[in-house]
Amino acid sequence: MKEGPILVGVDGSPESREALVWAADLARATGASVLAVHAVGLLEKLGPAGSSVPSAGHLEEIRTMFETSWCEPVRNNGVSVEMQMRYGTPADVVMSAAEQEGAGVVVVGSRGSGRAARGGLGSTSSRLAMSCPVPVVIVPGAQVERESDPAAQPG
Repeated sequence: MKEGPILVGVDGSPESREALVWAADLARATGASVLAVHAVGLLEKLGPAGSSVPSAGHLEEIRTMFETSWCEPVRNNGVSVEMQMRYGTPADVVMSAAEQEGAGVVVVGSRGSGRAARGGLGSTSSRLAMSCPVPVVIVPGAQVERESDPAAQPG
């Protein structure tokens, strides 16, 4: 891993929370900082019906969720963290931020809040794995780990 912050894509999903936990562990082990980035662009399901442009109040609501509950795994735990909201599609925002901020590695969950189906990689993690200019770590969600661990199966 080259020097630079550990950039984490954050969207409020359980998978992005797993990615934040993983990134915080790596940051503690390496002394790196964490840069949490949220892409504002997929707001159709969150915004007012029929609106493609979020209101200032809606953006502030997203910012509050992002900076508090979504980034809770890296806040106040001894890891240096910066949080940024940027406009654009998630993959474009993460790749741009990685280049501009000199990220050493990008960490994302296997699927995000825009997922249509369970299992496999989401479109953002797939695109990052193929096109990101820095190494990408795709962290599986807790559900994937439980499904692959026979000891965790009910029974």
